[in-house]
Amino acid sequence: MRIARKFFRNSLLTLVLPIAIGSYSMGQGATTPHKTKTPTISWSLDATITDGATLASVVNASAGIAGSFVYTAETADGKTIAVSADTVLPAGEYTITANFTPAGAKNYHPVTATAPLTVNAKDNTTLARLHP
Repeated sequence: MRIARKFFRNSLLTLVLPIAIGSYSMGQGATTPHKTKTPTISWSLDATITDGATLASVVNASAGIAGSFVYTAETADGKTIAVSADTVLPAGEYTITANFTPAGAKNYHPVTATAPLTVNAKDNTTLARLHP
């Protein structure tokens, strides 16, 4: 007994634990340990345009990182329309939404920005005076 105590007291103890070898995957709802950033949308929006004008001056947001924007316009009655720079909206009140999806989805979160837009009806009184 004295020999065993003396041996363990003066030697290095190595502990070997069995490990499982194989492939593992994370289930739904699992999170990864890396941190993601939220890009900032810069948007110089013309809040009022005239009926007949395209949305080129409206769909011009940027995020400072690579990615893509998808724009929608929500009408006063709640309908959502996909829009682009070539879109012409009829007169009315809209909420324009810019959805940004970063190219580096592992490092950045998608972001959304919204802004009001008024499309004014054309003033046809000048045309009426020119063409009675």
